[in-house]
Amino acid sequence: VQLKVMSYNLEWWNVFDKVHAPDLSFYRTTAGNLATQLVARAAVQGAYDIMAFQECADGGWLAAHANLGAFTMLSGDDGRCMAFRKQAWSLLSAGQGNVAEDTLGMYYGKRGVQWARLRSVQTGATVFVMNHHGPLPQNSGGACGPAATAFNLLQMIAVNGRSGDAVILAGDFNANAAGLTIKTLDTKLTRAIVGTADGGIDFVFSNNVPVINKV
Repeated sequence: VQLKVMSYNLEWWNVFDKVHAPDLSFYRTTAGNLATQLVARAAVQGAYDIMAFQECADGGWLAAHANLGAFTMLSGDDGRCMAFRKQAWSLLSAGQGNVAEDTLGMYYGKRGVQWARLRSVQTGATVFVMNHHGPLPQNSGGACGPAATAFNLLQMIAVNGRSGDAVILAGDFNANAAGLTIKTLDTKLTRAIVGTADGGIDFVFSNNVPVINKV
């Protein structure tokens, strides 16, 4: 199976809420922004199968204002949202769980994952896709360290995935290739895509499934 995957940290606090207090829901007073326009273009022109969003405060609003009518949006905790193309994929199961926690010096809370198992409508192939926003500070692995964070991510895949699944792990890891989190994941998964923002902290990993494109 070949997948087209997009991973995007929306920076909701800045791009959508314009640094207003989150409880004001400033984004609801707007008709959208550059990020919704980018996502809308990607949905139409990019023919993505799966979109993984971090810092996504309102998946339903994003879907409505980025014209994601062709996608099913899954909204998780702590700003994690995923969308998959509904004509191409059917949902088998979904869930979420915590894998790390920020250190006290840069504490925003616990850090988790959102996952879903999908079945191809055309071929019947199954995909386990997981969306992650990693702990702070960068490359620290959070309170429990980088090796533990990587182990917990891999355990989430092992426990919730099934034999024969294509595996996709995408997100803003708050860790780059020099850090132990990514080096540990490299022992079990293949880097399909590496971002360039903030020193390269965005990744899409796979179990050798062909993956193309990232915004």
